[in-house]
Amino acid sequence: MAMPRSFHGASGRPDFLGLRKGPRGQTEIVYDAGQHARTVLRLTAESPDEDALAAALTHAIGQPRVFAALLAELRARAIAVEQVIN
Repeated sequence: MAMPRSFHGASGRPDFLGLRKGPRGQTEIVYDAGQHARTVLRLTAESPDEDALAAALTHAIGQPRVFAALLAELRARAIAVEQVIN
């Protein structure tokens, strides 16, 4: 089953979570809160558990503090990430 590639905040909030492939083929999570507040996290695992990742993103996007919830969900599911510095 294909994993959703983007998740939008409820009730018109500008929060956005998206998945993409980085330049070396690694999975990346993009968090955008609008107003030029974008953070990119790179998954350190070569083959992440897509079901666990989708569950973490789905839960986080519905929370009032999306980024904090995302980090907590990733940590709870033992999905290791590193921040990408642009």
